[in-house]
Amino acid sequence: MGKKNKKKKNKFKKLKSDLNIPFLILGLLFLLFGFIKNADVNENKLQQINVVLSTKIKPITGTRGLYGYKFWTKKNNAEFVIERGIKISNNFKDFMNLKKNDVIKIRVDKNSYDFTDKLERIPIYSLEHNGKKYISLENFKTDNKMYSLRYKVIFIFGGIILLLNAFSILKVRQTFVLIGLFFIAILIMRIFGFGIYVKN
Repeated sequence: MGKKNKKKKNKFKKLKSDLNIPFLILGLLFLLFGFIKNADVNENKLQQINVVLSTKIKPITGTRGLYGYKFWTKKNNAEFVIERGIKISNNFKDFMNLKKNDVIKIRVDKNSYDFTDKLERIPIYSLEHNGKKYISLENFKTDNKMYSLRYKVIFIFGGIILLLNAFSILKVRQTFVLIGLFFIAILIMRIFGFGIYVKN
């Protein structure tokens, strides 16, 4: 009995000494972020409104934030933004050529934001001009879902790698090989438009 208890204690001590606590915590956090369900677009809260551009539509550069494009409108102080990952359905050049005084039709959650607040950022869910739909609500939902999926896959993969390293299951070389193969797979999917980069 004494020998068995000693063996159990030795195994526990070895497991404890091999355990990397920071990697364990990070791995669990990554998995948590990977499995969190994104909130669906509540169509009942959206309203379609006509607005007049006071600026051109500008790409947001310099940061890797949530939004890819921004613009301002007359009679509203708030900044309107288009989320990253949302594809422009029609001619992209025409979209970027939209200019001051053009009337566009957008879909927004009008009751959740203050249009008079200069610090407010209002996401839009559809955009059209002169009958041309540059962003439709259906495409927005599809693109947004795929964009979120890409991040989920990265977080889940990262979480698994961190946990395997937390328990010293993977060697350093094996870790780098798996990470390399993962990003090569991501690149191939992006180039050929399948998997998490499937084309609409």
